[in-house]
Amino acid sequence: MPTTNRRPVLNLPLLGLWVAAVVVAGAGTWMVLSGNAGQADFYNQGGSDPAELIGLQSRTTIGGLLIAAGVLGLFLALATHARNRAANTGLATPPDAASDVLGDVDDLDEEDAERDGAPAGTVDDAAPVTGAAVPANDEPADQPTAEPERDVEPARA
Repeated sequence: MPTTNRRPVLNLPLLGLWVAAVVVAGAGTWMVLSGNAGQADFYNQGGSDPAELIGLQSRTTIGGLLIAAGVLGLFLALATHARNRAANTGLATPPDAASDVLGDVDDLDEEDAERDGAPAGTVDDAAPVTGAAVPANDEPADQPTAEPERDVEPARA
């Protein structure tokens, strides 16, 4: 693992996602505010044009959807940024779980052989140890299960 600090590379698509999300949320906020103000003026002046009213209501609705899309874009940008940072700092790499759990495999094999009464050095070291048991194909856990039978008789009217 290198110990020198690497200059971070500018991720243009991620930067574009941040900017687009803020712009979309801002445009949605402007549309909601202007649509609501227009509807208030329409009602205060006693407007009777249904096309104008529907246009103002549509502006408010579309603005609300743009706000939701902008906030979703901000969450996506934040999650992507956090994932990239974790990957660059090494926080996303899990430890080697097999070596932590199993330790030194040769020592375990010899200890098991001595405990079982077999002479030391007779353990078959050619068989690989994976740390996870592989079930046979004919085990019931592998087979699809049918619906269990019910012991309750159906109610009769």
